[in-house]
Amino acid sequence: DHIRVNLFNQPTGPTQTLLSQRGVKNFFELMFDNKVWHHICKQTNLYAKQQMQLKPDPDWKSLGVGELKSWVGCLMAMGLNKQNNLRMYWESPWRLSMVADRFTRDRFLAIRKYLHLADNSVVFDNKTSHADRLAKVRPLLNLLLQNFHSNYQPSRFLTVDEDMCKFKGRNVMKQYMRAKIVKWGYKIWK
Repeated sequence: DHIRVNLFNQPTGPTQTLLSQRGVKNFFELMFDNKVWHHICKQTNLYAKQQMQLKPDPDWKSLGVGELKSWVGCLMAMGLNKQNNLRMYWESPWRLSMVADRFTRDRFLAIRKYLHLADNSVVFDNKTSHADRLAKVRPLLNLLLQNFHSNYQPSRFLTVDEDMCKFKGRNVMKQYMRAKIVKWGYKIWK
């Protein structure tokens, strides 16, 4: 018996050309397109509605795509200017104007409180052995994978590296690897 392998002759690389004057934001928008933003807004607003049936929150206003993009931008700015406490971004002398001028502290925290990526009413119980352990993020992952596949075709040869993302909390996906410098965490491939 012989195994026959077809020649690899498909086009590879980016499927779209970004003009040189286009920046990082345009590349980011190829992956995080309108479908992704609308999905996150829809799930966040749905979760807020579900929670308000249990405990009303009269201050909540529906989240829109523009506001969500601003919120994520603020998270990125906060990642570059780290504070010990989230509330410090609104307090002197640590105030970060990019965040504090765009959102009140309460609105920022409300979005964080209700941010959701999947409908809890259709996510199955994760206690069964065959349950999807990523069910809470699966809809977002599927949208992103679609965008990754439609914007880039890998070549015949790929290099994959294994790494550990440090984590010591409780989670069934956490692994222990004795031979690694970081012994406890999530195994990731990059």
